[in-house]
Amino acid sequence: MEEIAILQQQYQMIKGSREVVLDFAAQHLSDLLQVPVPAFGKSIAYLLVHNANVYLHWTANFAMQFNREYANENAFTSISSIRELYSMVDLMVDTFLNHYRSKLNEVVSGITANGQNEQSTPLEIFTHVITHEFHHKGQLLSMFRLLGHTPPDADVIRF
Repeated sequence: MEEIAILQQQYQMIKGSREVVLDFAAQHLSDLLQVPVPAFGKSIAYLLVHNANVYLHWTANFAMQFNREYANENAFTSISSIRELYSMVDLMVDTFLNHYRSKLNEVVSGITANGQNEQSTPLEIFTHVITHEFHHKGQLLSMFRLLGHTPPDADVIRF
């Protein structure tokens, strides 16, 4: 199997895991999306939008030199609007993976969020954004518990 096909398949599994989190939030926490969770000082919407912005930053603005505007978490007051944001992210990830399909280890230069010119490979960038999402997914599941809900199993392998 071609390397890019493996990454595309992996991203499909990540999207499935993300859907579990979004479905649970829609069913149980839709009225609390914008409410900061004291232990985190951030809201569910903030973390979901932040994660989408990290995908856009690294895949679009850093690696492909696009100038995508970042989303403001205050504009996302429903899971349906957050899903629309992730649809855009999914398209960008697909564009990124197709663009670098045969150049996963080629060094690319870009500007980081703090304005530094840095270098990375598309494989490193992809690995960074997906592990970043799982880091915040863990935080989201902790938030769900702190808000009084037993979180769902949102692993890639679910039983």
